[in-house]
Amino acid sequence: MSIQAIPLSQLHATYLNVRKTGGASVESLAASIVHHGLIHNLTVTRNDSGYAVVAGGRRLKALQALQEAGTLPETLAAGIPCRVIEDGQSREASLAENVMRHAMHPADECDAFARLVDDGLPVSEIAARFGQSELFVRQRLKLANVAPDILADYRAGNATLEQMMALALTDDQAVQLRVWKAAKNEWQREPRRLREVITQQELAADSSLAKFVGLAAYEKAGGQVRRDMFGTDADAFLMDAELAEKLALEKLERTAEKIRKEGWLWVEPRLKFEYYQHRDGFGNAPSEYKGSKETWSAEAKAHAGAIVSLGYNGQAEIKRGLVRPADRKAMTAATGEKVSGGKDKPAHKPGELSFAAVQRLQAEASDIIALDLSTKPKVAIALLAAELADSVFYDGWVGSRTFVHISREAGGRMHGNIAKISGRAPAANRMDDQLKEWKALLPRNRSDARAWILRQDEATVEKLLAFLVAREVDGVEVSAGSKKETVADLADMTQTDLSAAWSPTEEWLATLPKAAILDLAKGAGAPEVELALLRNVAKANLPGAALKHFPEGWLPPPLRPRSAPKAKKAAPPKKSAAPTKAAKKPVTKKPAARKAKNAPEKKAAKGRAK
Repeated sequence: MSIQAIPLSQLHATYLNVRKTGGASVESLAASIVHHGLIHNLTVTRNDSGYAVVAGGRRLKALQALQEAGTLPETLAAGIPCRVIEDGQSREASLAENVMRHAMHPADECDAFARLVDDGLPVSEIAARFGQSELFVRQRLKLANVAPDILADYRAGNATLEQMMALALTDDQAVQLRVWKAAKNEWQREPRRLREVITQQELAADSSLAKFVGLAAYEKAGGQVRRDMFGTDADAFLMDAELAEKLALEKLERTAEKIRKEGWLWVEPRLKFEYYQHRDGFGNAPSEYKGSKETWSAEAKAHAGAIVSLGYNGQAEIKRGLVRPADRKAMTAATGEKVSGGKDKPAHKPGELSFAAVQRLQAEASDIIALDLSTKPKVAIALLAAELADSVFYDGWVGSRTFVHISREAGGRMHGNIAKISGRAPAANRMDDQLKEWKALLPRNRSDARAWILRQDEATVEKLLAFLVAREVDGVEVSAGSKKETVADLADMTQTDLSAAWSPTEEWLATLPKAAILDLAKGAGAPEVELALLRNVAKANLPGAALKHFPEGWLPPPLRPRSAPKAKKAAPPKKSAAPTKAAKKPVTKKPAARKAKNAPEKKAAKGRAK
């Protein structure tokens, strides 16, 4: 075995090289050879056509590419340093080089790039020297800024590269550590969830609001954008949600100004105008259609209006012909036609939870109940029987809430945003775990499932049915002001203790207006002195400051069970009338009559005991 300088023209690839796959890209290696030289010699064996490269095939390709491009370093032009071995050792040498090689840990690579920057080397130069894109180098530098304690977990195998990339979304190492340490469970450390916690007060760039405003307009107005170095612009976050809303309203107002010229009594720009939450409050002005276009008379427009709102697709939506409750009579008098649709919506009191906030709580409670119900086959079967009886014996309409949806749209009744909130609950993740367990038990082929279930014992079938029923539980109301049972009633039916599984968090409080947080804290028993201090706390810091005022087991009003009805006091027994002469004859009372007479007293005693 010896080291020789062999002309590149005499070197060629060979089947003796054990690496048959991988190593196709040579650009980065070629760039490294230009700047650093050939760090590792080639291993070759002599044959009739020159020298066969048994270890270093990728290096040979890089050298050949450099020679073809005319950029082969002069130090290598005279010959390539090669380790020459006997033909019988070629396979073993090739295997040893490929098997024994151990790739550098990404954390070490990040540190190395960071040290080169500290030494004054620009990113562009680092990228050129190592044949990488500038983006790749910046990504490695971004990872190098992750808190040292978290990187230590990564080096020890207690964290993944994807988790490091998620935490690198913020440069604040204190925030990184807080988020990482707060994520106690495996599901909380999923990269997607880590990003959600970091950006919980921010606006996703792919949201309808951000699309409507536009990143360029937002940044021109001074807004800051948190860009994911490992994603695209669609993965960015607008850090100032209030500024984005302000810009959106201004843009909607410009559209509203154009609609006012049509002659409407009023035109109002709104960020949201959802059917169940807002549309029900308006009637419909009399109109007629010309082809497919709806038109209104000048008299109708004089007593109706329009709302310009932000649609789900990131574009402005216009709803014309809306009649406010106060204008209904005037509209009828002016047009001679009755106003259809709409109802007088009760005023929203300051501090009261919005319907969207109530829906969120109902979604989280539904997940908690579903998880509990999956362990109670008897209750699950009873609920299922009740829904089936509803459709068989009562024509599907008995006026009560449908909590278990036997047949429903794909994805459930919940609309998109509520479903996403529900999916974040820990209970929903444990339901997902159960789903995986049942999938592992059930046959892979759908045609075999029925026969498999029929072969199982009663306990297994009950557990499966309980899980399937639990998956269909949905206690979210679709419209405000419903008089039917609530999700709290469902919890009472299933005997689920919501207070044991649900608790207020800073993240939840941050979704509520300041007035609602203060009102909840007051209802939870916070002293007036403390409430006065909370009123002076900035909105951004209020959730953390208010959280301590909610005692263990506290539930917000939408999740509280109905108060038990008070027992009615029994009316005092009437005094007997004075006996007449005809009634002086003693009468033997029947036992049934005596029992009836004593019944009110027993009922009263029972009521007092309650």
